[in-house]
Amino acid sequence: MFGKSVDTSLEKIDELLGKRYVQSIFPSEDKAREIFTSGKKLRFYLGIDPTGPDIHLGHSTNFFVLKKLIEMGHEVILLIGDFTALIGDPTGKDSARKTLSPEEIKQNMKTYLDQAHHILPKGKFKVKYNSEWLSRLTFTDVIRLSSHFTEKLIKLTAN
Repeated sequence: MFGKSVDTSLEKIDELLGKRYVQSIFPSEDKAREIFTSGKKLRFYLGIDPTGPDIHLGHSTNFFVLKKLIEMGHEVILLIGDFTALIGDPTGKDSARKTLSPEEIKQNMKTYLDQAHHILPKGKFKVKYNSEWLSRLTFTDVIRLSSHFTEKLIKLTAN
């Protein structure tokens, strides 16, 4: 599935680096070029929360970049925030997103993948769900994690 070697042709790399999205991931274009010409297989994640039945147009730009990365032989993982959709993921705004039932989330995830497959080739990327690790957290784990965040830090990152 992911055994293909990495394409380090300058033509492909230049085409990819023409996308502003990719440039925002790396500290500089020179560093990105160095990384892409190294021949190392890179792993890229795109996280989306299934909070509605349709992915939005903005995701398509990301999908086209991911498709290019797949074609170059890199690993792509679509990370679906099914657990955060279940609890109403707080966005840092004045209110949290609406909580969804497991059935709504499952249906939304299905339509997201159906829509993603219009751009991303089936079987060429992995799909992971954040419930795989978040659902295993105990209340003790949550309290331990929250102890690393102060009210000041939360306010700072929310603005």
